[in-house]
Amino acid sequence: MNWIIWSSKNILKLNGFLIFFFWINFLAAQNTKEVIRKFPDSKQVSEKMDVLRSNDTLCHGEFRAYFKATKEEYSKLKKEELSIDRFIRVKGQYQMNKKDGEWIEYYSPGEIKSKSYYKNGQKVGIWFVYKEKGEVVERYDHDHQKRLTPLISIPVKNIRPHHDSIPGGVVSFSFSVSRDCSIGQWKMMDSLSKEHNKEAEFVFQKYIAYNKRYCEGLTCEAKQDTFIVAFRPKK
Repeated sequence: MNWIIWSSKNILKLNGFLIFFFWINFLAAQNTKEVIRKFPDSKQVSEKMDVLRSNDTLCHGEFRAYFKATKEEYSKLKKEELSIDRFIRVKGQYQMNKKDGEWIEYYSPGEIKSKSYYKNGQKVGIWFVYKEKGEVVERYDHDHQKRLTPLISIPVKNIRPHHDSIPGGVVSFSFSVSRDCSIGQWKMMDSLSKEHNKEAEFVFQKYIAYNKRYCEGLTCEAKQDTFIVAFRPKK
């Protein structure tokens, strides 16, 4: 038979832990209330946050910060023709006054600036920063403390064909990637009409420029790769 011997010191530690654990959960289980702040000299809402009723200095729940609306927009807000959610500047969650889960920040209403992630107030996971109107997304891995290659997505202008023989399709480019992430030795592989090829080359050159600007200092795998520009049939 195995015996577990508890000293008075261990019992005190256990009791202290249990008291702390139950206190935290007791506070978290309490009802919260919403606190609203407004812009100086204005009736417009600048922030909304949930706090504990027992201690309004502890944020616990949703947090929202807002852009200031114009006079015309504010008039529509009062008439409920617009939703205040349209003007969110920052949104996220607090757990016992510590950031938790996903937090999103905006450059302007509807235009995402960044997505970040927290666990118990600590930075975790992969964070995203949106650049170039969302065409470039920089990434940083906080779990491994390193930059990742950016995500690049460039919209393609649809080309109205002069006839029905080329309603859609793809234009592709082959290229080499060096260890410093630079792109070279590229050439067009699959082509369509002159107009399609011109638009595809414009998109590819933009991709090369973004790659040079946002991959500086990164290390890539040296390889041959393919860039594909897809055109949808024009309806």
